[in-house]
Amino acid sequence: MLQPRSRAPLHAAGAFTLLWCAALGLLAWQTANPLTLNVAQLANADFVVTATVSPENPTTVDVEKEWKREAKLGSITVENLRDTNAQPGETYLMPLTRHAGDVFQVTPTPLTKHQRVPLVYPATPKAFEQLRHWLDKQE
Repeated sequence: MLQPRSRAPLHAAGAFTLLWCAALGLLAWQTANPLTLNVAQLANADFVVTATVSPENPTTVDVEKEWKREAKLGSITVENLRDTNAQPGETYLMPLTRHAGDVFQVTPTPLTKHQRVPLVYPATPKAFEQLRHWLDKQE
């Protein structure tokens, strides 16, 4: 007569598979779409600023710091800010080109020969680390 086998190894394998899938999912979630600054955009910009978008006027930003020239810019207008993903009240790293007086534009990024897209970046420690690294290489 055959003895019934224990299902413990099968349950252990199933539990291991679920844990493995959960770990891979967590890893994919944490590393998906990493922030990468566009160095061509930074190089073409007159100014690179850390600025907060005004909640009252989504084309006005309050500049906290200017990184390339250490300029004191204060509150400025950024004409094409609405073309970006910038949200009112949030702080971003913005490559800017002076358009006229205190009016600026987000420096466009040449994605293709015919398409130029303005990009701003969330003000995160990783963004600042990449910016500092790029600035160090420029000196």
